[in-house]
Amino acid sequence: MKSKKRIKYTGEDKRIKKFYDSKKGLKTFSFDEFKNWFIKQEDKCLYCNLTSQETLILFNKYPLSTRNGRRGRRLELDRINPHLSYGHSLENLALACYWCNNAKTNYFSFEEFKQIGEIIGKVHQQRLMLL
Repeated sequence: MKSKKRIKYTGEDKRIKKFYDSKKGLKTFSFDEFKNWFIKQEDKCLYCNLTSQETLILFNKYPLSTRNGRRGRRLELDRINPHLSYGHSLENLALACYWCNNAKTNYFSFEEFKQIGEIIGKVHQQRLMLL
């Protein structure tokens, strides 16, 4: 029986691999397909426009607001429409900050939460100006 050779990811590939491994449903497509999708994404929350760097700044300031520091250090993967049968297709994925991803749940549609995300974004920007 052949053993699978483990690939050691480094740098940006390692960061992307963490995203890929974060959702079980992503295994319906290859890491390379996911990586190609990922590098085309803007490095910000689709809903509130918070960037990865700003996400980390807010996490460091308010770690207890992120499930006691277990989430919130980086952007997360959100299923835009969680009710679609193809839930983890690349077309249905988006980058979202912890706060938007947590608040959106499966209740709000993309269009509804985009409006809410704009308000969350304004609050984030106010908090960032205070730091």
